[in-house]
Amino acid sequence: MPKYLKYTLLALLWGGVAAYLLYAGGKVRRHRAEQPVTRIEVEVVDSTSQLRLVSEATVRGWLARSGIKTVGEKIGAVRLDALERLIARNGFVADARVTVSYSGVLHVAVWQRTPLMRLLIDGYNSYVTEEGYLFAVPRASSVYVPVITGTYRPPFPASYVGYAADYRREQMQQIDDKIAELEREKYPLYRRELKNDENIRSLRRMLIKKRWFESSESFGERVRELRKRKEQLRRKYRYEAQVIQSAIDKISEKQEAERRRQKILAKRYE
Repeated sequence: MPKYLKYTLLALLWGGVAAYLLYAGGKVRRHRAEQPVTRIEVEVVDSTSQLRLVSEATVRGWLARSGIKTVGEKIGAVRLDALERLIARNGFVADARVTVSYSGVLHVAVWQRTPLMRLLIDGYNSYVTEEGYLFAVPRASSVYVPVITGTYRPPFPASYVGYAADYRREQMQQIDDKIAELEREKYPLYRRELKNDENIRSLRRMLIKKRWFESSESFGERVRELRKRKEQLRRKYRYEAQVIQSAIDKISEKQEAERRRQKILAKRYE
């Protein structure tokens, strides 16, 4: 077969494929614009007799109360991403996928988190997963896991939902930010300290020379006045140095207190 004929046939073939894809895509778009959602199917993928945090009725209740239009709404107008976020924002939901079939069936697939233990302490009633994710115990849940009780106080609020490690990082970062903020409070003091040090150096360089034809008595008087002036300035600069250092030390003490709080927080997490 001649090369030009071969290339022509290939071009026609790929052109036909592209035309079909454009036609099929347009048909799907028109179908999604006209086809309404006919019904909703809810599937709790990993529901077992030992793990039942989410039920079909619960998910349908979320959808009904959300105000997001589903049944009767055109497929193309249904906000699938909003429905997924609505379902996934519940702490005991690990993942959610919402799709619509060609025939208009809205399929909701939900995966649950798997609790490892339950915190049942004064003010706390939460499940904890193996990954360290915490969420409030849902109503009417039935999961058989070890229960932690006693006087132990977890290092996160009773209402916290999320990964314990994330909360720890947030708290650590807040402390780091506080330490950095305190360090910035020292900057004006450092500038005052530099200025005061320069004044002290200038003081040491303050000297006088005997003028031509100046009497010893006059020169001695000027020396005494200079010494008196230097002593006054020396006391002033020493006092200024003490005030500056005291202010820096107070800020440093606050920083050390924040670092101790950080260590205690890290120890509690351990």
